[in-house]
Amino acid sequence: MADDGMLREGARYLPVGQYSAHSEVGWPHILLGFMNYPSDVRSAHHFAQVIGDDAAGIESGNFEKHSAIAELILNNAMNRQKQAELSGHIALAMMELRVHNRRVSLTRAIHSIEKFAGDTDAEFKYGLPLSKRSIRAAFSEFGNVSHFWAAMIAFPDLYLGSIQSQQGFSEFLAVSASIQGFLADHLDPQTAWNPWRVPPEFAAPESVIVVPRLKEEFLDHADAYRKSGGA
Repeated sequence: MADDGMLREGARYLPVGQYSAHSEVGWPHILLGFMNYPSDVRSAHHFAQVIGDDAAGIESGNFEKHSAIAELILNNAMNRQKQAELSGHIALAMMELRVHNRRVSLTRAIHSIEKFAGDTDAEFKYGLPLSKRSIRAAFSEFGNVSHFWAAMIAFPDLYLGSIQSQQGFSEFLAVSASIQGFLADHLDPQTAWNPWRVPPEFAAPESVIVVPRLKEEFLDHADAYRKSGGA
């Protein structure tokens, strides 16, 4: 499916709200489709259509479980999810660097997440790559939707609310828009970043308070990178 109408002055907008050309598909499923397949618009819409239809059928009692095709699609998304979540962790690490008065950069965030990902006590440790190269690859693949993954990780209850009501969906997108704004302000202009932006009608709060997740040792790891000549 073409993404005509999603572009304005070179910016790409998540196809919900006034940008939606597929109103028959639930907006939360459109969001999930793009979160999982940010570089493949057709797959994002196929995900939304199939999973949305199946979910509606199960909720109405017409189906007892997902179809075999829907299960294949969900399994494929699950196989991508750790890498996708990693992009959100990187975005949150950038925000934490700012909160702790460290110099903010994508490279320093990746450096701290390398340490975070290898922490044996961390809740989010299984299935993660541990090299900076593979962590950067995750951001290359999912960085354009990292603000949505960051919002989901930092505010899980808000994310659940986005599935349950239009109000919850609007609130989740508003927080995502705030994180998107932070990334726009702090990513190096040379970074390959063309995000799926939150449509402007979903007003963002001026700032988002992120609960600290990085131990001091992870921040020190970023400082050590800076002292060794890193950006």
